[in-house]
Amino acid sequence: MPREAPPFRAGVIHSDDIKARLGGELGIGSADSGDFGMDMYQAREVLTRRREWVANELAAQRLKLAPGSFLGTLVWHDRKRTTSCAVTEVRGNHLTLQGNRGRATARVTYSAARLEELLQDQPKKSPPAVRMQAQALF
Repeated sequence: MPREAPPFRAGVIHSDDIKARLGGELGIGSADSGDFGMDMYQAREVLTRRREWVANELAAQRLKLAPGSFLGTLVWHDRKRTTSCAVTEVRGNHLTLQGNRGRATARVTYSAARLEELLQDQPKKSPPAVRMQAQALF
């Protein structure tokens, strides 16, 4: 008899569905609490973190940014404009950017996936000069 796909690949994504399916496969009557329930919670967290890590790694490969890379003017998710943005540090798949907000210097660390999302959103909410800078990266 062919074995069924693992629960996460079979589209079973909610904790209750996973507990019911694996509890049935393992012959455990109640999966609501105890060690099995905690193991399910931990497994779910591991899978979530793994997906985030893979997304960040892929985004870092696509962006190919290094310290000194100039990004120009960016409009952040809070709709504030930061000029003269440049990458000051790359640590794994996290990038530290520095720019100017008026007279103040802004320094922020972003994951590569979040920065990629920000750069792709630039054309929707920024002036034409910022749009051209963001589109040049892609």
